[in-house]
Amino acid sequence: MSRPPMIARTIRTSDALWTAAQEVADARGEILSEEIRKFLEKYAKKGAKV
Repeated sequence: MSRPPMIARTIRTSDALWTAAQEVADARGEILSEEIRKFLEKYAKKGAKV
């Protein structure tokens, strides 16, 4: 089963924050972009309840 196509997005963040997040993801064996998508899904669902 193939995944739906993803569109590259741009966000603004400091190098320090991005590097720290990438290091955490690496240490946990995660992929940072997947973790960001999970956050956005939770955020969107939470916002819809307000």
